[in-house]
Parts: sequence; C-alpha cells; structure tokens
Amino acid sequence: MGMDLYNSSDVAKSVWDKADKHLIETYGFSILDIVKNNPNELTVHFGGPKGRAIRENYISMMFETIAADGSLKSEKIFKDIDENTSEFTFKSPSGLLSATQFTQPALTLMEKAAFEDMKSKGLVPAESMFAGH
Repeated sequence: MGMDLYNSSDVAKSVWDKADKHLIETYGFSILDIVKNNPNELTVHFGGPKGRAIRENYISMMFETIAADGSLKSEKIFKDIDENTSEFTFKSPSGLLSATQFTQPALTLMEKAAFEDMKSKGLVPAESMFAGH
C-alpha cells in the first residue's frame, strides 16, 4: 500500500516518514511497520514519561453520539484504557492493516504521498483547489 512510491520518491517518503514519526511519538505505533509487515497484533506500552503521555492521548480520544433524549453525549473510544493501564494490544486476525484504525491513516497517507509526488513533478496546477478520491 503505497510502498512502491515510498521507495521511488523522496517526496512521498518524506510524507510517510513525517507521519510515522508523529504516530510513534503520539500513539506509540509505526504506520510504516503496519503497512510493510501487517502484523496480527501490536502492543503499545505506557511505561515511563513518554508512555504516560501516549496513554493520555488514547484516553483523550472521544466520539460523540446522540442520547435518547436528543442530547449530545461524549464517550471514550478506548474504554479499556485508563490511568492505570500499562499497555494496550491491538489485534486483528487478518492483520492490523485491515483494522479501520490503521487502514484509514494508511490510505490517507498513501493519497497524500501520491498527491505531493505529483505536485513535485508539476502535474498539479497551482490553481487546483483540491485533489483526492
């Protein structure tokens, strides 16, 4: 998924590498490792100051739903992670690349890398307002 361009374009590689660094520092996983190796599971450890910061990032992830009374309700995405959780393991029998939480960032990065590569080659006119699928 996008690795041919990663290997052939410095611009695309830069997009992937920058995002990978961010995801490692913020969420404790490498999107490049997931795309290249498609592991069935990945454990994120929350030890030490860096791990605690990563854990807080997971704890703060919320989604909103509409309650029965019509009010907006915020809920934690990772209900199993709290301030005492020492690690969290993502699992998917078909590989993590097929799990939405990894598929979506990988697809976005693949498209962003392709766009930036095309742009660097002059294939995207300066007046273009958007590009995508």
